[in-house]
Amino acid sequence: MCIRDRSYISFRGTDDTIVGWKEDFNLSNGVVPSHRKALEYLEEHGTYLQSMLRIGGHSKGGNLAVYASVFARPSVKKRIITVYNNDGPGFDSDFVKHPDYLAILPKIKSIVPYGSVVGMLLNHDGDYEVVKSSQSGLMQHDSMSWQVIGPDFETEQELSPKSKRLNAALSAWIDGLTREQRAEFVDTLFSLVTASGAKNLSEISTARFKNINAVLKSFRELDKSERAMILKIFASLTGEIGKAYKSN
Repeated sequence: MCIRDRSYISFRGTDDTIVGWKEDFNLSNGVVPSHRKALEYLEEHGTYLQSMLRIGGHSKGGNLAVYASVFARPSVKKRIITVYNNDGPGFDSDFVKHPDYLAILPKIKSIVPYGSVVGMLLNHDGDYEVVKSSQSGLMQHDSMSWQVIGPDFETEQELSPKSKRLNAALSAWIDGLTREQRAEFVDTLFSLVTASGAKNLSEISTARFKNINAVLKSFRELDKSERAMILKIFASLTGEIGKAYKSN
Protein backbone atom coordinates (compact mmCIF):
# COMPACT_ATOMS: atom_id res chain seq x y z
CA MET A 1 0.00 0.00 0.00
CA CYS A 2 1.39 3.41 -0.99
CA ILE A 3 -0.02 6.80 0.03
CA ARG A 4 1.86 9.76 -1.45
CA ASP A 5 5.43 9.39 -0.23
CA ARG A 6 4.62 6.72 2.40
CA SER A 7 4.35 2.98 1.76
CA TYR A 8 3.28 0.16 4.09
CA ILE A 9 4.81 -3.27 3.53
CA SER A 10 3.03 -6.01 5.46
CA PHE A 11 3.73 -9.67 6.20
CA ARG A 12 0.96 -12.20 6.77
CA GLY A 13 0.82 -14.26 9.93
CA THR A 14 0.45 -17.98 10.40
CA ASP A 15 -2.21 -19.77 8.38
CA ASP A 16 -4.23 -22.73 9.62
CA THR A 17 -1.84 -25.40 8.34
CA ILE A 18 0.11 -27.78 10.57
CA VAL A 19 3.26 -26.92 8.58
CA GLY A 20 2.77 -23.21 9.32
CA TRP A 21 2.36 -23.82 13.04
CA LYS A 22 5.43 -26.05 13.13
CA GLU A 23 7.51 -23.21 11.71
CA ASP A 24 6.08 -20.92 14.42
CA PHE A 25 7.28 -23.35 17.08
CA ASN A 26 10.69 -23.43 15.41
CA LEU A 27 11.06 -19.66 15.90
CA SER A 28 12.55 -20.56 19.28
CA ASN A 29 15.47 -22.15 17.42
CA GLY A 30 16.51 -19.02 15.54
CA VAL A 31 16.24 -18.25 11.82
CA VAL A 32 13.60 -20.14 9.79
CA PRO A 33 13.04 -20.11 5.97
CA SER A 34 10.29 -17.49 6.15
CA HIS A 35 12.75 -15.04 7.74
CA ARG A 36 14.95 -15.22 4.64
CA LYS A 37 11.94 -14.86 2.34
CA ALA A 38 10.72 -11.83 4.31
CA LEU A 39 14.11 -10.13 3.97
CA GLU A 40 14.16 -10.79 0.22
CA TYR A 41 10.64 -9.38 -0.11
CA LEU A 42 11.40 -6.22 1.85
CA GLU A 43 14.61 -5.51 -0.05
CA GLU A 44 12.94 -6.09 -3.44
CA HIS A 45 9.83 -3.98 -2.82
CA GLY A 46 11.49 -1.49 -0.50
CA THR A 47 14.04 -0.73 -3.20
CA TYR A 48 11.73 0.01 -6.11
CA LEU A 49 9.15 1.91 -4.02
CA GLN A 50 11.70 4.63 -3.19
CA SER A 51 9.36 6.08 -0.54
CA MET A 52 9.50 6.24 3.23
CA LEU A 53 8.43 2.89 4.66
CA ARG A 54 6.29 1.47 7.40
CA ILE A 55 6.73 -2.27 7.93
CA GLY A 56 4.39 -4.51 9.87
CA GLY A 57 2.48 -7.72 10.40
CA HIS A 58 0.35 -9.69 12.82
CA SER A 59 1.48 -12.78 14.74
CA LYS A 60 4.37 -14.43 12.87
CA GLY A 61 4.02 -11.59 10.35
CA GLY A 62 5.10 -9.15 13.06
CA ASN A 63 8.14 -11.28 13.84
CA LEU A 64 9.02 -11.37 10.12
CA ALA A 65 8.60 -7.60 9.84
CA VAL A 66 11.10 -7.05 12.65
CA TYR A 67 13.62 -9.56 11.28
CA ALA A 68 13.50 -8.13 7.74
CA SER A 69 13.85 -4.56 9.01
CA VAL A 70 16.84 -5.49 11.17
CA PHE A 71 18.83 -7.01 8.32
CA ALA A 72 17.65 -4.92 5.35
CA ARG A 73 20.35 -3.21 3.30
CA PRO A 74 21.18 0.35 4.49
CA SER A 75 19.45 2.05 1.53
CA VAL A 76 16.16 0.43 2.59
CA LYS A 77 16.67 0.58 6.34
CA LYS A 78 17.27 4.35 6.40
CA ARG A 79 13.79 4.91 4.93
CA ILE A 80 11.96 2.87 7.57
CA ILE A 81 9.76 5.05 9.79
CA THR A 82 8.12 2.43 12.03
CA VAL A 83 8.05 -1.36 12.38
CA TYR A 84 4.72 -2.67 13.73
CA ASN A 85 4.83 -5.99 15.56
CA ASN A 86 1.18 -6.83 16.25
CA ASP A 87 1.16 -9.59 18.89
CA GLY A 88 4.06 -11.35 17.20
CA PRO A 89 6.56 -13.53 19.11
CA GLY A 90 10.05 -12.28 19.91
CA PHE A 91 13.47 -13.80 19.25
CA ASP A 92 16.18 -15.76 20.99
CA SER A 93 18.56 -14.05 23.41
CA ASP A 94 21.40 -13.75 20.88
CA PHE A 95 19.20 -11.93 18.37
CA VAL A 96 18.08 -9.20 20.76
CA LYS A 97 21.74 -8.43 21.55
CA HIS A 98 22.67 -8.02 17.89
CA PRO A 99 23.85 -4.46 17.02
CA ASP A 100 21.53 -4.28 14.01
CA TYR A 101 18.55 -5.17 16.21
CA LEU A 102 19.51 -2.58 18.81
CA ALA A 103 19.82 0.03 16.06
CA ILE A 104 16.28 -0.57 14.76
CA LEU A 105 14.73 -1.06 18.24
CA PRO A 106 13.60 2.60 18.69
CA LYS A 107 11.47 2.21 15.54
CA ILE A 108 9.71 -0.96 16.67
CA LYS A 109 6.14 -0.50 17.93
CA SER A 110 4.77 -3.62 19.60
CA ILE A 111 1.01 -3.92 20.15
CA VAL A 112 -0.43 -6.76 22.24
CA PRO A 113 -3.88 -7.59 23.67
CA TYR A 114 -4.59 -7.56 27.41
CA GLY A 115 -4.26 -11.35 27.68
CA SER A 116 -1.40 -11.77 25.21
CA VAL A 117 0.41 -15.10 25.03
CA VAL A 118 1.77 -15.38 21.48
CA GLY A 119 3.08 -11.82 21.42
CA MET A 120 5.00 -12.23 24.65
CA LEU A 121 6.84 -15.43 23.70
CA LEU A 122 10.64 -15.40 23.56
CA ASN A 123 12.65 -12.21 24.06
CA HIS A 124 11.40 -8.67 23.50
CA ASP A 125 12.92 -5.29 24.22
CA GLY A 126 11.35 -1.88 24.26
CA ASP A 127 7.83 -0.80 25.21
CA TYR A 128 4.56 -2.26 23.98
CA GLU A 129 1.02 -0.93 23.82
CA VAL A 130 -1.63 -3.07 25.52
CA VAL A 131 -5.08 -2.99 23.90
CA LYS A 132 -8.52 -4.19 24.98
CA SER A 133 -10.09 -7.17 23.25
CA SER A 134 -13.68 -8.40 22.96
CA GLN A 135 -12.40 -11.99 23.21
CA SER A 136 -10.93 -13.94 26.11
CA GLY A 137 -7.88 -16.13 26.59
CA LEU A 138 -5.91 -17.17 23.52
CA MET A 139 -8.68 -15.84 21.26
CA GLN A 140 -7.49 -12.31 22.09
CA HIS A 141 -4.71 -13.00 19.57
CA ASP A 142 -7.33 -12.29 16.87
CA SER A 143 -6.61 -8.67 15.93
CA MET A 144 -10.20 -8.21 14.69
CA SER A 145 -11.25 -8.41 18.35
CA TRP A 146 -9.09 -5.45 19.38
CA GLN A 147 -11.21 -2.52 20.48
CA VAL A 148 -11.02 0.96 18.97
CA ILE A 149 -12.52 4.40 19.62
CA GLY A 150 -12.37 6.51 16.48
CA PRO A 151 -8.86 6.20 15.03
CA ASP A 152 -7.28 4.90 18.26
CA PHE A 153 -7.12 1.64 20.19
CA GLU A 154 -8.77 1.32 23.58
CA THR A 155 -5.83 0.60 25.82
CA GLU A 156 -5.02 -1.05 29.14
CA GLN A 157 -2.30 0.01 31.55
CA GLU A 158 -0.60 -3.38 31.55
CA LEU A 159 -1.03 -7.06 30.71
CA SER A 160 -3.49 -9.18 32.67
CA PRO A 161 -2.10 -10.96 35.77
CA LYS A 162 -2.88 -14.32 34.13
CA SER A 163 -0.95 -13.35 31.00
CA LYS A 164 2.06 -12.28 33.08
CA ARG A 165 2.10 -15.58 34.99
CA LEU A 166 1.73 -17.75 31.90
CA ASN A 167 4.37 -15.86 29.97
CA ALA A 168 6.82 -16.04 32.86
CA ALA A 169 6.32 -19.81 32.90
CA LEU A 170 6.70 -20.21 29.13
CA SER A 171 9.85 -18.07 29.07
CA ALA A 172 11.45 -20.03 31.90
CA TRP A 173 10.50 -23.30 30.19
CA ILE A 174 11.98 -22.30 26.82
CA ASP A 175 15.15 -20.93 28.45
CA GLY A 176 15.58 -24.25 30.26
CA LEU A 177 15.87 -26.17 26.98
CA THR A 178 18.85 -26.30 24.67
CA ARG A 179 18.33 -25.60 20.97
CA GLU A 180 18.80 -29.29 20.27
CA GLN A 181 16.11 -30.20 22.80
CA ARG A 182 13.72 -27.63 21.34
CA ALA A 183 14.27 -28.90 17.79
CA GLU A 184 13.82 -32.53 18.82
CA PHE A 185 10.70 -31.71 20.81
CA VAL A 186 9.11 -29.77 17.92
CA ASP A 187 9.92 -32.49 15.38
CA THR A 188 8.52 -35.24 17.59
CA LEU A 189 5.46 -33.27 18.67
CA PHE A 190 4.47 -32.46 15.09
CA SER A 191 5.14 -36.01 13.93
CA LEU A 192 2.46 -37.00 16.44
CA VAL A 193 0.06 -34.31 15.23
CA THR A 194 0.47 -35.21 11.55
CA ALA A 195 -0.08 -38.89 12.40
CA SER A 196 -3.75 -38.00 12.73
CA GLY A 197 -3.88 -37.30 9.00
CA ALA A 198 -5.01 -33.72 9.61
CA LYS A 199 -3.48 -31.03 7.41
CA ASN A 200 -4.68 -28.04 9.43
CA LEU A 201 -6.00 -27.07 12.86
CA SER A 202 -9.61 -26.98 11.64
CA GLU A 203 -9.44 -30.66 10.68
CA ILE A 204 -8.11 -31.51 14.14
CA SER A 205 -11.03 -29.66 15.77
CA THR A 206 -13.75 -31.21 13.60
CA ALA A 207 -12.58 -34.79 14.15
CA ARG A 208 -11.21 -34.37 17.65
CA PHE A 209 -11.70 -37.87 19.08
CA LYS A 210 -10.53 -39.64 15.94
CA ASN A 211 -7.42 -37.45 15.87
CA ILE A 212 -6.65 -37.90 19.56
CA ASN A 213 -6.79 -41.68 19.18
CA ALA A 214 -4.43 -41.51 16.17
CA VAL A 215 -1.99 -39.29 18.10
CA LEU A 216 -2.03 -41.61 21.13
CA LYS A 217 -1.41 -44.62 18.89
CA SER A 218 1.51 -42.81 17.27
CA PHE A 219 2.88 -41.83 20.70
CA ARG A 220 2.86 -45.47 21.82
CA GLU A 221 4.83 -46.37 18.69
CA LEU A 222 7.65 -43.91 19.48
CA ASP A 223 10.82 -45.45 20.82
CA LYS A 224 11.39 -45.33 24.56
CA SER A 225 13.78 -42.35 24.50
CA GLU A 226 11.40 -40.23 22.40
CA ARG A 227 8.46 -40.96 24.71
CA ALA A 228 10.59 -40.11 27.73
CA MET A 229 11.72 -36.83 26.13
CA ILE A 230 8.16 -35.72 25.34
CA LEU A 231 6.91 -36.56 28.85
CA LYS A 232 9.90 -34.89 30.52
CA ILE A 233 9.48 -31.65 28.57
CA PHE A 234 5.74 -31.51 29.23
CA ALA A 235 6.44 -32.14 32.91
CA SER A 236 8.93 -29.25 32.98
CA LEU A 237 6.31 -26.96 31.39
CA THR A 238 3.74 -27.99 33.99
CA GLY A 239 6.28 -27.34 36.73
CA GLU A 240 7.11 -23.87 35.46
CA ILE A 241 3.42 -22.96 35.25
CA GLY A 242 2.92 -24.15 38.82
CA LYS A 243 5.87 -22.10 40.09
CA ALA A 244 4.67 -18.98 38.24
CA TYR A 245 1.21 -19.18 39.81
CA LYS A 246 2.58 -19.81 43.31
CA SER A 247 4.92 -16.81 43.10
CA ASN A 248 2.05 -14.49 42.16
